[in-house]
Amino acid sequence: MAKAKNNLIKRSELAKISGVRDSTIKFYSEQGLLPYQKKDKQLARRYDQSEAVKRLNEIKKLKDKRLRIDEIKKHFRK
Repeated sequence: MAKAKNNLIKRSELAKISGVRDSTIKFYSEQGLLPYQKKDKQLARRYDQSEAVKRLNEIKKLKDKRLRIDEIKKHFRK
């Protein structure tokens, strides 16, 4: 079943919802830690709201355990 389009949100909206800074979300995306669903016509990345918030919470927990970015990447590759 296809996901509803209204679940796709901009990075700025994700930042407000999650409490994670916009620049941090951008960094996580660029590092491959936070996948986006698609780019819109203005090339803005769109994230699945529930999946992205879930992933950000998991990244926060791993960061709280003092894992480095490369270790977090390995965690998600499992």
